[in-house]
Amino acid sequence: MKKLIKLGFLLVLLVVFYSCANDKNGGVKLLVKLVETTEDSSKVTTVFTYKGNEIVSTDNGKEHIDYTYTNGLITKVVTTKKSNQSVITSIYTYENDKLMSLKSSNKIIINFIHNSDGSVAYQNFIVDEKEQQIKKYHGILSFKGGNLSKDVRILDDTEPGIVSKNEVSYEYDSKKNPFHNVLGYDKLLNQNQLISINNSLITMVENSITNSVDDQIISSAKIYKSAFKYDDDSYPTEQITENASGHLGYLKSNYFYE
Repeated sequence: MKKLIKLGFLLVLLVVFYSCANDKNGGVKLLVKLVETTEDSSKVTTVFTYKGNEIVSTDNGKEHIDYTYTNGLITKVVTTKKSNQSVITSIYTYENDKLMSLKSSNKIIINFIHNSDGSVAYQNFIVDEKEQQIKKYHGILSFKGGNLSKDVRILDDTEPGIVSKNEVSYEYDSKKNPFHNVLGYDKLLNQNQLISINNSLITMVENSITNSVDDQIISSAKIYKSAFKYDDDSYPTEQITENASGHLGYLKSNYFYE
């Protein structure tokens, strides 16, 4: 009987040791610093602060962002531009833990409709000086395997007979997206591929303008590729993005965790 008790105790120790080892190698990490470097060697360093796994704020040389939670969901984001101290407040509202609307102090409103197939339709409005809502564009978000796979958007403020369409599709790795560990961040449907479980390797942007008056179609396509380095827990430590949108040549991102 004593031998059985000792054996059982040893088995418990082994299970505990194995669990701790797994936690160490596969535990949840939070991104605490992001350093972005462009081809001309200019750098932007963003620092992230948390309370548990709730994000409190981010800060870099350009802006400071504060986050507010309600029942585990991000309900307010306040962005302060450091160049002129202008402040933009965004309010997120939910129903059954699903994002239903985003209203921003810069007169932008986005409404979301969650479809039975898992896709999400959205409508973007701008509020004019007369407090009237003018629809700027509408679209639909598609998901696959926990990742945002496609965003199809059609402009609503074009001339009669003109249809302007923008389609963005993503391909992913099988590694861990560090932003996905932030509580409630995956609900923020305006954050593009950052809400996905994995990291985007290829982003394809296709634009088309159809003129029904003279039956002409103008189209273009761009592909943005990213290459990653990962740590032992499958989190990215470095990302090189070719032809990064809004940057010169390429963008290198270095990720640091706690």
